[in-house]
Amino acid sequence: MRPIHRAALVLCCQVHVGCEKRTPSLVDNLPELPSELAETLTLSTSGTQLVGKPVRVNTPAPPIQNPHAAAKSSHAVTEYDVFAAYPLTICQDPTPASTMMARSAPVAAKAGKGNGPTEALPDRYFKLTPKRGAAVNPLEHDFFCHVHYGPWTAKVHEEESCLDGGPNRFTLNVVNVELVWYGAWEDVPQTPPLEVFLGTRVLRHVSYPCCSGFQWCSSANSCRAQNLPCPGPTL
Repeated sequence: MRPIHRAALVLCCQVHVGCEKRTPSLVDNLPELPSELAETLTLSTSGTQLVGKPVRVNTPAPPIQNPHAAAKSSHAVTEYDVFAAYPLTICQDPTPASTMMARSAPVAAKAGKGNGPTEALPDRYFKLTPKRGAAVNPLEHDFFCHVHYGPWTAKVHEEESCLDGGPNRFTLNVVNVELVWYGAWEDVPQTPPLEVFLGTRVLRHVSYPCCSGFQWCSSANSCRAQNLPCPGPTL
């Protein structure tokens, strides 16, 4: 077979519509990043990646307290670790290694409900096209996106109310999310796509600081009202 001369190839491309040469992308066969995830992207501090924005779930107003409730001199502040699932999205230039990882990934299953950290979705892989990524940063080509659902180790800060019968305040921090609620552990609000696996919580630390209006008196080894002097040392 005679070789095709370069001039003939150029002529072919000028005559036939759609003959323009295009270098295949490493992410051509991946699905498009869902819009709900694309809308959360922002440019990383390094300027080389697009990452999910930090999310702060609306903090609820503190519950109305009983004006006749007795004030406590101290309260418990407890720190926990707990597993949680949440989609962390990172988009960057595709590489052969990243696309090989995507091809070998298992098919994503539907997330379950319950207390097991293994119920988080498996990692998923997408492409981000210049049209969809333009809202965040102009892209010259398709980006490779890795969505990792965890499970992550969330840090939970529980602060006991300083009024008798008052609800405790919880603050949960995990990857890009901060969540606040009042009441008990079981009152954690349902805020998809965040899922907290309550059965995995582990106690890390407990302290007993003084409540507002009280001071620590080492001589009494307790919290006393600030308008009163601490007792002198016992002889």
